[in-house]
Amino acid sequence: MHDVMNVLFIHPNNKYTGQEISLLERIIGLKHNGVNCAVVLPEQGKFGRILGEYDIPVVIADLSRFDRSNKRAFVRSIWTMRRIIKQQQASIVHCSGIYSNQYAVWAAKLSGIPCVASISTTVYNDYDFRSNFTHALNRVCCVSEAVRQNLLEKSRVTEQQAVTLYDGYHLDSIKVDPDAVARFRTDFDIQDHHRIIATIGEVIPRKGIEYFVEMAHILKKQHDHLKFLVIGEHHNDEYEQQVRQQIQKLNLSDDVIFTGFQPDIYSIISQLDVSVVASLAEGLCRVIVETQQMEKPIVSTAVSGNVEAIRDGYNGYLVESQRPDLLAERVSHILKHPDEARTLGQNAKASVQEKFTLQAHVDHLLRIYRDISKGDSPQKGTGR
Repeated sequence: MHDVMNVLFIHPNNKYTGQEISLLERIIGLKHNGVNCAVVLPEQGKFGRILGEYDIPVVIADLSRFDRSNKRAFVRSIWTMRRIIKQQQASIVHCSGIYSNQYAVWAAKLSGIPCVASISTTVYNDYDFRSNFTHALNRVCCVSEAVRQNLLEKSRVTEQQAVTLYDGYHLDSIKVDPDAVARFRTDFDIQDHHRIIATIGEVIPRKGIEYFVEMAHILKKQHDHLKFLVIGEHHNDEYEQQVRQQIQKLNLSDDVIFTGFQPDIYSIISQLDVSVVASLAEGLCRVIVETQQMEKPIVSTAVSGNVEAIRDGYNGYLVESQRPDLLAERVSHILKHPDEARTLGQNAKASVQEKFTLQAHVDHLLRIYRDISKGDSPQKGTGR
């Protein structure tokens, strides 16, 4: 085992969404605990620039997954990864998602070091797990118990390999910037009398934006002075166009606003009256915890790991997926009962402090790293 722990993270893209924010906070936490970290990315881009701002080394490498028509490229990727492992003096390889496993797990084995992956979604199927050699990993860190159960049901990964590791949130760094708030309200013409309802995340089909729009259509008939915000980057032009056509058809063009990516998300959440998660599938939606930390009420679909962060009626509300009528019903209830909204927010913040701190995440992850570096396996029943 290396005297100093050097972790090499393999990340499949250069976007900057919830998954990248989670990885950045993980690395910050590990660095504060004396762990050296570097990140392999496929190309230059936004995430790489942000990592650079935190003095986190970035290696750019064009790595290919297995393709029967070009097996040589896959073999080259394994040897490229092995070379990077040697250059970075890595003692552990940690993949984001499962697709990087294809080359990373074999490069790690050839280098005599363990390989870990983090997965944050339930959309993978048995073929995804099998074709990406998930069973060959030393550990698979799952963002929620729902993700872990999906992994165990659809793969050859054992109970001992699969671990539930909730994301950690750098709560001490959260601040509300009055200037950012002022710019936000000015940019989107939000007045003091407006009540703001938002959904936050990538504009992609599994986020259920069309159900958020249907909810807005219902609520507009029941309440005055509402603003509905869709906050997040657009990564699917066809889907975005469909949603915009829906907005126009429902005469909501002046009511539903696409804000695009917003860097200071906590300052914006501080301005919300209700945060809505309309997702069709999630590992555990990061926005839920961010909203709870800001003591704001949240209404979410009861999909996958979301139910592990929300106790219905205590620190938020859960509703059935693809039911805009139920989303509207719960949001309307919150708007009509501000005292209850405050209580939900207070309970939510306490829940975050109990379950989602960055230090708790890092402590658990370091235990995993130390176990696999020693060749240990978790005792039966302790995979969580």
